[in-house]
Amino acid sequence: MKRKKITYLLLFMWLTFVAHAQTNDRLYNLFLFTNTDYCVSGDTVWFKVILQNEVEMESNVVHVQLDSPGNNLIADVTKMSSDGKASGYIAVPDSLSTGVYFLTAFINAQRNNLNLDVNGKTLFVYNRFDENVTQFMVPGLKEKIISENLNDQIIIKTDKTTYSKGDKVAVNVEFKLPTNGTQAIINASHIDPLAEEKGGIFQFRVKQSESFIPCFNEKDGVLLSGKIVDENEVPQNGILVFLSIPANPPYFDYYVTGKDGDFHFFLKDAKGKAGIFLQTVSDLGKEFSIRVDKNYFEREEKVQLENKILNQKQISFIETAINGSFINKLFNPGFYLQPQTFEMPVSFEVPFYGSAVNRVIPNEFYDLPDFQEISRELLFGVQYRVKDNEVTFRLLNESPPGFFNNEPLRLINGIPVFKNSLFTKLKSTDIDFIDVVSRERIYGDLIFKGVLAVSLNDKSNGWLAEQTNISQFSYDCLQTDRQLPLIKSNGEKLDQPDLRQVFLWENIKNGGAQNFEFNLSDLKGEVEISVEGLTPNNKFFKASKKIAVE
Repeated sequence: MKRKKITYLLLFMWLTFVAHAQTNDRLYNLFLFTNTDYCVSGDTVWFKVILQNEVEMESNVVHVQLDSPGNNLIADVTKMSSDGKASGYIAVPDSLSTGVYFLTAFINAQRNNLNLDVNGKTLFVYNRFDENVTQFMVPGLKEKIISENLNDQIIIKTDKTTYSKGDKVAVNVEFKLPTNGTQAIINASHIDPLAEEKGGIFQFRVKQSESFIPCFNEKDGVLLSGKIVDENEVPQNGILVFLSIPANPPYFDYYVTGKDGDFHFFLKDAKGKAGIFLQTVSDLGKEFSIRVDKNYFEREEKVQLENKILNQKQISFIETAINGSFINKLFNPGFYLQPQTFEMPVSFEVPFYGSAVNRVIPNEFYDLPDFQEISRELLFGVQYRVKDNEVTFRLLNESPPGFFNNEPLRLINGIPVFKNSLFTKLKSTDIDFIDVVSRERIYGDLIFKGVLAVSLNDKSNGWLAEQTNISQFSYDCLQTDRQLPLIKSNGEKLDQPDLRQVFLWENIKNGGAQNFEFNLSDLKGEVEISVEGLTPNNKFFKASKKIAVE
């Protein structure tokens, strides 16, 4: 009886584990759709990702990466989802070579799955300087995901089957299947005959780019991870790392590295491109290297490619696409990259270092030639001393009276400074304002013996060239929302060619009959109108209809 109980217990545990694993596989199976199956280098590809609502409860941040068959990361963006969908765009580098690439969507919580399969969608890229593409390396894969054909249950009707350039197309979509919980996208675009034949969605077994990045459920923000190493690339444990983002008020955070030298910062509600400053603090006075690592997945095996000789229809399409892209850039030079702006809501109205006891605006006084004169004339309770050509600061402690024994936290443009000589040559005309906090300030585990914060008129932070153990870089946070341009006809731009290849691209409400319309461009060829999406049980489906443009 005892053996039977143990056997039943083990069987129950195994079934529970399998059910949990299957549930996780279902929840984590993200599907990515693009507005086009091909592009010319320098173009921008727009995507939509569908994920189950249960996933969104854990993490509403989706990573989308573009990589090569050889696992080289080309570009990546991070987008916040809403109502089970994430929409965004990814800029294809202008120098990218002609070839097939893969777009993959994932969430950071998938890192806890050691045997992870993800979907990769092909993107055929044609370099805009290639003049004669007659052969192409295509995926030699058999793991292609075949969508469930629902042409008999999702009826797509058009007013005609053959159109002229610039015509208006009226589309009626009727759902004849239960649609509760089904998510779908409607798209109308020119068909690339090569991508139609050899492209699609493939499933790959993948591994993590960096195993030390934690399986963290990103919610309304992004995780920034990296390592601190010495000159011999040896990870450094127990090193204090400061993160600063100059703003008004400035953002500040810190982390003590783990045994692998790793650090992690979560930037909540950060959107756009952030100007990040990372610096190490160590009593040893050693110089370290700060390495920021990318969060992405690699396929366990490189994609095997095979050469394909193109037929005349495929060659002509590629030539038309490249020429059309060149002409389009002459009239529409906009290149949709991540905006340079940065948004991050402040948690408190006061800076992280607290309310200033005294804020001085030097512009309200006579001009002073250096910071020693500024301290002496304008900054009450700030002691500026020079001994053996070394500058030290002490602040008056308002309670109890007397100067602190240790130096205060010194900031320039919100960035901690450990080289006091950087203050020496500052003139009053260089400074926007100076905040003095003449009390002990506690921030997490850190204790500051007062704060001296200087905000310069010049925010370029050129003074950082004299700082050691600091790294300055731009970091793409959550991608800001933007609408796909040129969906509608150019209309009044009659003197400009209309070379759009995508005409319709939006989420669709399922159920009943729905009507859509769009204007064709000046390009001839075959256009596919498709409805793609996921059923409630996570099955990929597609219904489509083709029309001719003559």
